[in-house]
Amino acid sequence: DQTMTVMRFTKLLVEPNHIDVTAGVNNMLWANGGDSTTIGYHGTNRAPIQINLASGASDTVSAPNMGAWLAHGICAFVAWGMLAPSAVNSAIYRSLFKGPLWFKIHQFANASAYALTVIAFAIAVAFISKEGNPHWFSSHAKMGLSMFIIASVQVLWGAARPHLPGPDSGDEKTTIRKVWEIKHRLTGTILLACGFWQMSAGIKLFAGKYNGVGSVQEQGVTIAYWIWIGAEVALLLIGGVYFKLLRKPVEDDGGHDANPPTQEKEDDAV
Repeated sequence: DQTMTVMRFTKLLVEPNHIDVTAGVNNMLWANGGDSTTIGYHGTNRAPIQINLASGASDTVSAPNMGAWLAHGICAFVAWGMLAPSAVNSAIYRSLFKGPLWFKIHQFANASAYALTVIAFAIAVAFISKEGNPHWFSSHAKMGLSMFIIASVQVLWGAARPHLPGPDSGDEKTTIRKVWEIKHRLTGTILLACGFWQMSAGIKLFAGKYNGVGSVQEQGVTIAYWIWIGAEVALLLIGGVYFKLLRKPVEDDGGHDANPPTQEKEDDAV
């Protein structure tokens, strides 16, 4: 008519990489622009809905499993927003620690971060299956799978690392040791950067799933998150520039200076 434009579309009931639409109860989302007469983002005017295509009945419902997805996000943040940066910083600031203490912190933080990553990954896989959604469909899910695989390889590669020569041997690092160090640092940096992006995407997904898009809560969490990550990145950059470029780097894998007055036996256990 003269007051509105009506748009209709059709959808196949069964399509590859889509959730099947059945003749019974289907979980869907509705969204509209409210009283606005212009085309634009619907904002918070959205909610899950159950529609029975056989009877025509419908009922608005709450998105399920909020606690599980919140636990998934908390595990991911503690792992990649706190423990992983702490592990990297312990290596960068190693000269501030006595003996092999930095290395023990590095090991503990990395091991704890990986354990929480496994838990977060398991929660995601379990509840995506429970909700009947396809696995590895979204960019967030694909990134999560990639990070899980790479982090697992990183942990195994760290456990099997070639050791440094003895402190009194006078030998130089082997070529394979030098290659390992480059790979270890590069992979760690990539994982950390991916983790920062992944957590930011997770905040948006959680807000979208539970009708929090554009809310004060989402904005507050997002601002607090980036302030925290900004502080972590600043520590990494400041330490990296100072200790790696402006000050003679520390070379010993066990937490000792490159030329200490007395050198203890390397603590290189995993």
